[in-house]
Amino acid sequence: MKQQHYFIGINVPTFISEQSVAFLEANKDDFPFRVWTHMCDYHITLAFLGAVKEEKVNKLAQELVEIAKNYKTFKLQVGPLHVFGVKERPRVVFLQVSDEEKLAKLQKEIYEKCVQLGFSLDKRPYHPHITIAKRWNGESPFQFDRYMNKEIVTQEENELTISKINLYMIHPNSVPKYEVIEMFSFS
Repeated sequence: MKQQHYFIGINVPTFISEQSVAFLEANKDDFPFRVWTHMCDYHITLAFLGAVKEEKVNKLAQELVEIAKNYKTFKLQVGPLHVFGVKERPRVVFLQVSDEEKLAKLQKEIYEKCVQLGFSLDKRPYHPHITIAKRWNGESPFQFDRYMNKEIVTQEENELTISKINLYMIHPNSVPKYEVIEMFSFS
């Protein structure tokens, strides 16, 4: 039987994804990416788990209940556009997320618990972000200087209230792709 893919993350409200999608649509000629994130799939990843057995995910879910109990609601700011990869042909364009100390602590605790439970996770430093498009497909270079650090979410609506974490299952052939299978509310 094929194993499902999972990740742990934070949902992003539609008022943010709507503004982002509207911006991309208005500037689509300058954003020839192969993949645009569906507005219902906007999230902040805390740990990508990959393909794992359901029993292992269930054990992790029990631990996430306990982790979530130790946190209270906090706020994050959604920032401007930026990229991962070569600026002329980026592999990912994303919205920056404020490097809030509480988010970093939460991510580290989840990461360490996943490693304890035997999950093999990405070892690169954590950079919280909201992916909006991937896989550059343009003939000419990306207009990095024109778009980088451009605020596309209004100042009035760039604040996220974080009160829970989610366990997502990935459905690669569906739109949207990500299904919340369990939520873990903060105390």
